[in-house]
Amino acid sequence: MRKKLLLLFFFIVGGTATYGTELPDSMQKVLDKASTDTARIRILLKASNTGVQQDPDLGTRYAMMALSLSQKSGNRALVAKSYYRLGTNAYIAKTMDKSLAWFVKAATLNDSLHDLKGMAMSYSAIGDVIGDEGNGKKSIEYYSKAKTYFIDIKDTEHVIYMDMAIAGTLGSMNLNDSALAYTLSILPAAEKTGNNTLISMITANIGAIYKQKGEYAKALEYFLKALKCFERQGDFVIVAQSYGNIGDTYMLMGDYPNAEKYVGLQYESYKKAKSQIGILQAMKQFGNIFMQKKDYQQAAEWYKKAIEASDSFFKADVTKQVAEMQTKYETEKKDKALILQNAKLDRQQLIINGSIAFLVLILAASLVLFINYRKINKLSKALSVQKVELQELNTVKDKLFSAISHDLRSPLGRITNMLYMMQRGGMDAEKLKSRTSDFLNAMNQTMQMLDNLLYWATGQMKGLNINKTQINLWEITDENLELMKGEAELKNIELVDTVDKSTMAHADLNMVRLVMRNLVSNAIKFTPEGGTVEISSVNENNMVQISVSDTGIGMDKETLNALLANKQIKSRMGTGTEKGFGLGLQLCKDFIEKNGGKLDIKSETDKGSVFSFSLPVGS
Repeated sequence: MRKKLLLLFFFIVGGTATYGTELPDSMQKVLDKASTDTARIRILLKASNTGVQQDPDLGTRYAMMALSLSQKSGNRALVAKSYYRLGTNAYIAKTMDKSLAWFVKAATLNDSLHDLKGMAMSYSAIGDVIGDEGNGKKSIEYYSKAKTYFIDIKDTEHVIYMDMAIAGTLGSMNLNDSALAYTLSILPAAEKTGNNTLISMITANIGAIYKQKGEYAKALEYFLKALKCFERQGDFVIVAQSYGNIGDTYMLMGDYPNAEKYVGLQYESYKKAKSQIGILQAMKQFGNIFMQKKDYQQAAEWYKKAIEASDSFFKADVTKQVAEMQTKYETEKKDKALILQNAKLDRQQLIINGSIAFLVLILAASLVLFINYRKINKLSKALSVQKVELQELNTVKDKLFSAISHDLRSPLGRITNMLYMMQRGGMDAEKLKSRTSDFLNAMNQTMQMLDNLLYWATGQMKGLNINKTQINLWEITDENLELMKGEAELKNIELVDTVDKSTMAHADLNMVRLVMRNLVSNAIKFTPEGGTVEISSVNENNMVQISVSDTGIGMDKETLNALLANKQIKSRMGTGTEKGFGLGLQLCKDFIEKNGGKLDIKSETDKGSVFSFSLPVGS
């Protein structure tokens, strides 16, 4: 099971699960060779554990078969292991209700068997599920129970993992001082085990807490210690993440030469790992460093590189997926045609031989036709699924290329033109000063669009990790209004914040930040000079609702209905010729729904708009 460290380095991504009865030939052969039911059950449980990451459906199917065999054989210990395995698979598939039910069954049965290790693992898993559902206090109670059983069986490493889980939960509850004290207290015990993976994880988490507290020197100390451990393990992706954390910390400290050095190492490590998403993140980080240095020309160059790289990478990746799906679709289509042809030949042969043994052949014909019918029906269903998947991939490709060619290239072109004029000396000091605000506006717009593109493309093709914690919505609002203050001042727009300072929600911090940034940015874009943008909050029925209202140009019913239906709409220019809707609103809708909320839009032409989103109330 996944442990809640501080969710800085290690994640597990899963999918949905369904059940079936057919097995791959290789697995069936292995099971046939097993001499006892107990051996078959252990094979199925091991295969479920290994296979669920690649194929959740197959992993769950193995676990269900193991449970059925265990119950038939009366082996209660293996029944408990099957319950636990099914709970883990459901957890990875993010079906939390099912996961919790399986783990409770496992804990109850292990208790009756007096299996201390089984009870410890089950309680730990229940703590994970409850923690992910937002009940940190209850989660810690279960981790503490699990820790007690691990102490009883003298499993030191799992005792430390439980301590890490408790510390991570304290961090997710924004109790950073408690999380730090707890994590520091378990580091000596981890060092005694000699387990470098354990030591490096704890050390990196200490650095992350210090960074979150703004104590950058201490954060750097622990990040550098963790890096040495990670380098010995030889995992280029984790090493690259460490370099990125160090580079980001140096940037926050204002030490730009070292920030560039470590982001450069991050870039090279991602290249060795062949991680295209990682390479794009490193390019964007370079752009952020130069923006902090106010070296806008270099910043623009790195953002341009990131956009060009994302263009070629996502184009190749999506095109490859579409081609593979097309090939699979055509192959199954040919298989269907071949089965139909064979069925026709079978019927002809039956007619020729009919005079010899009419009754016998009628029976045989019925059987052949029935088998062929089942094959055709099965293939038809598979073809329908493949066709839908192919259409979805083509839609992803079209949206992605449209975003790159329109949303990103417009502000990038403005930046490039200004850079060329600067290089040729085509701007005197007075003209350069007058264009600085436009330059910065274009730069911020490019950064926001690049963020949107990376989040959206990752969600469409790789899946996104959702890290729900207790977040303060007033802090997020204040942070984004400060970020957008410059754009608002250019249009003399008043920004009003009436969100209560104690407004809490249970959601993913980065996702909500992106939603808020997009909604405030859109409100400013479509509000004329002298207008007002207001952010307000209200709590109702265990949900908190944030509303971003403006006195802008609004939308007609046709545009509003298209947005609510998630349809493609024609891009609109803002009141200051800013670029209009792109991927941002689609991301907002997706992210809010993934966090258990809903996005609502109200608008009238020339009367302004109100964009509201709801989230579960935090504790």
